[in-house]
Amino acid sequence: MSRVAKLFFAFVPFLVPTPSWSHDTTWYVLNKEAGCVSLGEVYEWLPYLRGGMNPVQLFERFRKRFSDATLQPFVSAIAQSHKSDGSVATREEREAYKGLTPENAFVIASVQWGDEMALFTEDACNSLGWLSGKSGSGS
Repeated sequence: MSRVAKLFFAFVPFLVPTPSWSHDTTWYVLNKEAGCVSLGEVYEWLPYLRGGMNPVQLFERFRKRFSDATLQPFVSAIAQSHKSDGSVATREEREAYKGLTPENAFVIASVQWGDEMALFTEDACNSLGWLSGKSGSGS
């Protein structure tokens, strides 16, 4: 390995952005019928996720079961979806998702699992009106 490559790989960990949420950030999973549901409820359906308290921990548990699992910010997943099908976000969609950032909403997806899971902070769920089964514009 060249000296440049060794230096590059030595500094790669510093180039990867570290999530800025705190340890006390509460995460929810979006359920199309019920809105944002607690991780406790999700553990009942998917016990292999038990103990995961944030998107990275949940992703690590998914990867153990589904090797093709991916984790990406929700806003990136939406943009990628529009890019892949050639569509454009509607005004309503842009308005509904305007409070979402690459740090308060994520998607874990897996072809092997055959589904995806959207994760939102409590604040994001509240701003979208999805907490406690309140209806909002969902995906």
